[in-house]
Amino acid sequence: MEELIISVGRFTEWEMYFSYIDKFKEILGPEMLLKLQIKGLDLEKINISLRYQNRTILQNVLNALFDIISIKTSKEEAIQILKTELIRLMDTYSVFKYITINSSEQKTFYKTFDVDPDINSLDSYHLGTPLRRLIRDIQNDFNDRKIIEWFKIKLGEEYLEEIEKIGVNLHFIELMYS
Repeated sequence: MEELIISVGRFTEWEMYFSYIDKFKEILGPEMLLKLQIKGLDLEKINISLRYQNRTILQNVLNALFDIISIKTSKEEAIQILKTELIRLMDTYSVFKYITINSSEQKTFYKTFDVDPDINSLDSYHLGTPLRRLIRDIQNDFNDRKIIEWFKIKLGEEYLEEIEKIGVNLHFIELMYS
């Protein structure tokens, strides 16, 4: 039942303050919700996991990396560095094939990298290893321990928790450079 609810939720567009799960709870009513809770179905946990869809996670990681690289270089160079890394990693990690790189638009980062919504059809754990590798390679490129510290700040606590859930252990990457 949980898998069915998650599958439907992945392909449902979210409104600003009203989620698919919120509407589902409203339709079920308190009595049916209690029965589902007794059976072990935690709709609130599902609600939280659906808010952080793969597309959102990947876009936020790219945004954070872009912001950090552009602190160390320029915005144009940051775009080029990320493009180079993503193209290099696409052969190894098919997840990065969901990213379209628009080479004609170099002015703003947000128009340069588009994440295809179809990435939401993948299980989140498929993002873990590729993201860990991308972050580690950026860390290697700059050989600066502060990259991970800045990345954590830029990404924010809620997304840090999400990438940790899918297997991106930033503490391990930090230890590699201690």
